Amino acid sequence: EAYHKKYSLKSDIGHVTTNPERYSNNISLFKSVFDGAAYGHYLGGQDPRNGCDKPGFVNESSLVNTSLLSYKWEKDAQDRNVPFMSLDGGEWYRINNLHIHSKRLGSFLSIPKNTVCPLVKSAVIPGYSEGRFGDNILAVAHTLYFSMKNNCEMLYIPFPYSDELVLHDAVKPYDSIKAKLFKESVIHDNGDVYAARPMKNTLITVPYFPDDVNERKKSHWKSFYVDWEDKAFKKELQRLLASKKPRKLINPPHDKFFVAVHMRRGGTYDKWPAKVSKLLLYKTPLDDYYINQIKTLAALINYAPMYAYIFTDDENPAALVASLQAGLNLPSVEFDYRRENNHHNANVLEDFYSMAQCDALIRPDSNLSIMAEKIGNHRIVISPGKFLSEKLLVQKGCIKINS
Repeated sequence: EAYHKKYSLKSDIGHVTTNPERYSNNISLFKSVFDGAAYGHYLGGQDPRNGCDKPGFVNESSLVNTSLLSYKWEKDAQDRNVPFMSLDGGEWYRINNLHIHSKRLGSFLSIPKNTVCPLVKSAVIPGYSEGRFGDNILAVAHTLYFSMKNNCEMLYIPFPYSDELVLHDAVKPYDSIKAKLFKESVIHDNGDVYAARPMKNTLITVPYFPDDVNERKKSHWKSFYVDWEDKAFKKELQRLLASKKPRKLINPPHDKFFVAVHMRRGGTYDKWPAKVSKLLLYKTPLDDYYINQIKTLAALINYAPMYAYIFTDDENPAALVASLQAGLNLPSVEFDYRRENNHHNANVLEDFYSMAQCDALIRPDSNLSIMAEKIGNHRIVISPGKFLSEKLLVQKGCIKINS
């Protein structure tokens, strides 16, 4: 529009238009233009079979003299090189496509050769482990991260409690009908978050893998690195895993430091082997681990009044609390727990969201509390570290203090 007012729309050989408004229709709305050939001619030259193929060629039939414009390349959100044009240094408009008449496509790739190409018209689904809620939302998180990094759509497969999450309504569901729309189906197991090759019209499954490094090493899971501090990813993960309705969460005293202590015991769901392995003790640490970490945390906050709520799938939480109290003897710590209706498939979402909102979290390597940490903003998180000794099966604590 500004170009027409300043120069008029007229080609070098005298072509004009009776409808100049067509050439800037909705440009203020979309802030972009499409290239029929003129921009590609100027930036890349014409087909060498037609004459000079050097950049700077102005098509004699073009109503816009492309040499009068300025050009630049910028990275978009997917790290692609994108061309823009401007008149006299004014507003910049994205060029949605370039007609590379010279056929030198390699010089104008949005993603240079030897780098990963974003997925086009493909979708990704999570591969669940047939585990519990924490396992399933971890699989969703990995799939979401993959979809954001590869610019492909994530589809949703229901799991227990998922219909109570924003995820259920916000993400398109996957079903057997959609499966038939894809030409190819692959499992992503190359150990990198990025796809190994460009994929079109492909359904990709991200297999389940644990977040716990010890478990991954032991069982040789195919995994990739996830940047849990990626702000855009964390914000979207928090949105999708949010509850669709208000929930009755643990309401701690306002004058006390709120600590969530997650003691996974398996309830009636898990059947532990007779001989407990060290790997299993990362998931279900002994009471001494929790006693030591509560002592450490109390010292870190200078023995300020602490409200320690025990989150557990054990059907007798009172016995767990009695064990902790006997080993601690700290008057600054007030323990609390659910007095009734406590078992592995009760209060799952209430416990998850309550653990996510506390000041500090002492957890095992359980995906439920790991994911509460991922969506939360805890000041301090303590998780199982190395064992104190070969004979003493109690872990040290890995302490993470957030600013």
